[in-house]
Amino acid sequence: MLLQAILGVRIDGQRKEVHIERPLLPIGIESLGIRDLPVADTRIDLQFHRIGNEVVAVPHRHIAGGVRVLAHL
Repeated sequence: MLLQAILGVRIDGQRKEVHIERPLLPIGIESLGIRDLPVADTRIDLQFHRIGNEVVAVPHRHIAGGVRVLAHL
């Protein structure tokens, strides 16, 4: 749950959506990957990367399963 809070990830399984709001990475960690994150009846991968002072999320394998990944800035 701590990782979920830091990365700002919220899953809405009913709508097959992953919401990402203001993700953060701890100092010294430049990237982090989450594999096989369950969303409804499918699984996706998310990669988080630090770019300057911001953290961006890059989804993988989400389109085939019909999952929408939404970033809230």
